Amino acid sequence: MVETSDEELMKAYAVGNKEAFSVLYDRFEGRIFQFLKNRLPSKHRTILPDLFQLTWYKVHKSRASFDANQKFSTWLFSIAINTLRDYIGEARHKKELELESASSSEMGSVHIEDELIARLDRNSIQLLLNRLPIRLKEVLLLADGEGFEPKEIGEILGLSMGATRQLLYRARKEIQAVFKEGSWKR
Repeated sequence: MVETSDEELMKAYAVGNKEAFSVLYDRFEGRIFQFLKNRLPSKHRTILPDLFQLTWYKVHKSRASFDANQKFSTWLFSIAINTLRDYIGEARHKKELELESASSSEMGSVHIEDELIARLDRNSIQLLLNRLPIRLKEVLLLADGEGFEPKEIGEILGLSMGATRQLLYRARKEIQAVFKEGSWKR
């Protein structure tokens, strides 16, 4: 039996098929929740369920404008990151939020150095990632934590492919340099 693609499911949902949405939700709920959690400063994690629901609400609201030629996951993660950015922007405007670095608890197939991940625990990874500027961290986590290709990352973050590759290269070089110098432990 051939599995229906995410894009086909979204097209079906756009014309009223509620079961299609249920399948998409089941496929992506864990990844989107983790994605938002890993990027939300820890002192603001209580807002996580609201941001998660708002992301899916925006998917629902924008269902008719989904372009089936676009990859669904790229579109969905763009909505999620923009929802998070809107929240952070509002919080910044109100001076409620100091941007903290988020970590990824599911670094997955990080390309930096296999030994790095093997030797670090979750808290150490957080400390290491805390040293990266937010843009570099986003690119690194989307590539190595979520498995997106540079083209998809560019679409999610609104960057050119060249800029995305450059940021990914810089993120990996900076994290390697910080790891080697050992200053992230302090």
